[in-house]
Amino acid sequence: MRRGWRTILPLLVVCVSLTACGAPRATGAGARVDPSSAVLVSVLADAIYLVDPTTGHRVPLVTGLDDFRSGYAAWSPDRGSVVYADRGIWVLDLATGQRRRLADGEGLSAPTPSPDGRRIAYRDGTRVWVLRPRAGGARPLSLPRDVAALGLAWGPDGTLAFGGLALRCDRFGTCLSTERSEIYVVRPDGSGMRRLTRAGHAERPKWSPDGRLLLFVRRSPERTGVGGELWVVGADGRGARRVRGLRGVVAADWSPDGDRMVVVRQDTPGTLQVLVARADGLGARPVGEPLPGSDATVDW
Repeated sequence: MRRGWRTILPLLVVCVSLTACGAPRATGAGARVDPSSAVLVSVLADAIYLVDPTTGHRVPLVTGLDDFRSGYAAWSPDRGSVVYADRGIWVLDLATGQRRRLADGEGLSAPTPSPDGRRIAYRDGTRVWVLRPRAGGARPLSLPRDVAALGLAWGPDGTLAFGGLALRCDRFGTCLSTERSEIYVVRPDGSGMRRLTRAGHAERPKWSPDGRLLLFVRRSPERTGVGGELWVVGADGRGARRVRGLRGVVAADWSPDGDRMVVVRQDTPGTLQVLVARADGLGARPVGEPLPGSDATVDW
């Protein structure tokens, strides 16, 4: 039996269909987690969780992820399925518990569905690919060879944002990573690429629901392995500012209505804490117990 199927089967033993049994049942206290309002937390090289943003109750969707490129779970536009990476790109149907491989490859990661659900963008280490699941096949975006795409986020207007790692390339075509990364936007046909930040090390962009702002994490290259600061920048690259009061952040996202944000930050060594705050970052409160892990992504 394949490892990925084994990780999902325990959920199916408890409940053959999430529709038949209601929302997934959380561990402890008999509470339920409603997918329509839940947060997806992907602890890298570990597991993907469905987390209730009010109670903190959580249920694992996929476990046994053992690669730092695995996880990166993202909601489909109708929140009926979850797309994630695990030595390929997979879609998990929450109504049936069934999953389907959309693309195969060891280095594939960071999938993000388009707003209309017809396309999925993902990366393979340096390149960005756009897949049309119904049509089959994927095509690469044309990006400069000295920029490697990291985390991706598809905006409400169809624009892709990504963390772009600066590469140092020689005349023979060999490229090496640097410590610099910035937030870029590009159209899904590869045109109109623009840099939005000058932060030194910016990553994990997330669009606001109205498409006017992007959250991102700014890290200090000198403090590798330590969470960073949470920043926001306009879609036009203007008005970059730090969200005060939040440090040690590894990932963040806005709520679907834009009134709140969810933040994952490093807690004690080897643990991560999920917090919910107002859209301006104030009033942050922890939800649930800390998760084991050192890095994560989040999608609300």
